[in-house]
Amino acid sequence: MAKAASISVRDVTKVAKSTVKKVLANHKTVFPKTPDVRVGFFPPHYWFGFVMVPTGEIQQATLQELMDVAVEIKRFTADQVTSSNLGAGRPGVMLNDGLITVGFAPPLEANQFEG
Repeated sequence: MAKAASISVRDVTKVAKSTVKKVLANHKTVFPKTPDVRVGFFPPHYWFGFVMVPTGEIQQATLQELMDVAVEIKRFTADQVTSSNLGAGRPGVMLNDGLITVGFAPPLEANQFEG
């Protein structure tokens, strides 16, 4: 069993902001215009990534296209935050209360979050 690890929410959020901007620019088919997104750490599900209202072309995006974005966000973020084991996280897309969350959940052993 892996030992518990802590993740600095501040460090990951900082990296996630630049990563999301880069990934959205790489996916012009899904995001022809940069959507109004909120980037960061989203409890209660403890996801890193971004949240947006699905409008325009985003409503036409397939789940696979959004998952590709989530995979890139996880990969680029994990590459830049080397002090944690974010590479073991799980990318995903969640639709909840009319919002789409695209990003990743940290690895299960990361049960401690620092401010």
